[in-house]
Amino acid sequence: MSDQLILDSVQSIYARITSISKSITDLGGALIALKGVIQDKIGILVNQIAMMNEQVKKEGEMHVEILNNISKNVNKEIIKLQEEVGIKSVEDLKNNLTAIHGIVKETLKPENVDILLAEALAAIKVLQGETKPEELKEVMKSPEENKMKPEEPAEKPVPGKKGKK
Repeated sequence: MSDQLILDSVQSIYARITSISKSITDLGGALIALKGVIQDKIGILVNQIAMMNEQVKKEGEMHVEILNNISKNVNKEIIKLQEEVGIKSVEDLKNNLTAIHGIVKETLKPENVDILLAEALAAIKVLQGETKPEELKEVMKSPEENKMKPEEPAEKPVPGKKGKK
């Protein structure tokens, strides 16, 4: 009886080993199939990433080109504004200031300042009634006209002093 028990035990162990061997073989086949599916999925993913990378590159180049065009246009507009507005205004201002400088320089010459002050004081005297308007005409003559009459020394009115009545 013991031989029968040993034989049954060996057959049972053999059946289990066969079953485990079949399961391992099935598992190996499943792993091989899984490996194939994973490789396919990885291949698809790599292709999609490559396509996306290429698309991003193209879009990046397109964006760079668009930004370059925008910057060129902005630079052109800034230069145009500088030329039309800024530089022209600065040049106009410089020309106007040069013209004002020339006028002021001519006006503020000592002989012109003396004449202007004399005319202003004479006009004040006329308004105050200290002199007659006819005398004002004498003061307002040009320096060349006053130089023609050497017999009449030109009196410069002194501020604060009253003239003859």
